[in-house]
Amino acid sequence: MGPSTYDAVRAFAASGDQQAVIDQLKASDLRGMGGAGVPAQQKWSDVWKAKGDAKYIVCNADESEPGTFKDRELLTRHPHLVLEGVILAGLMTGATRGWIYIRHEYAEQIAIMRREIARAEAVGSCGQNVFGSGRTFPVEVFASPGGYICGEQSALIEAMEDRR
Repeated sequence: MGPSTYDAVRAFAASGDQQAVIDQLKASDLRGMGGAGVPAQQKWSDVWKAKGDAKYIVCNADESEPGTFKDRELLTRHPHLVLEGVILAGLMTGATRGWIYIRHEYAEQIAIMRREIARAEAVGSCGQNVFGSGRTFPVEVFASPGGYICGEQSALIEAMEDRR
């Protein structure tokens, strides 16, 4: 599969139809890869409808589960799809920025994602004025400092805020 043209982001930037995205997620039965397998449409809908001024998207690619390498493989083989999901989730939920949280030992994958983010910015799918929509959605890689407790969202956020 070749690099993404970010068609899903382009379509959403043109339509802005949040409910259509939720409906597509529900029809696909896409689920989180954590132990609970929470439906993506539920997560995205909850964030979309949440009250508050600041919303952010954090893609947890820390691979903290022992013996698994799914994140490493996705980041290596399909970085464009990971990034497209982050951008679409951000725009759809009203988030103002996104991060891809990658374990610090994955130097190759960190470099791959940074290159993909630069490519995506160059084609207009993230950063300033996403596909002419007037929306801004910057995405950055955050290299984990290590020691994050798998499955603990609050620990991940605290690590990002340098409070652990």
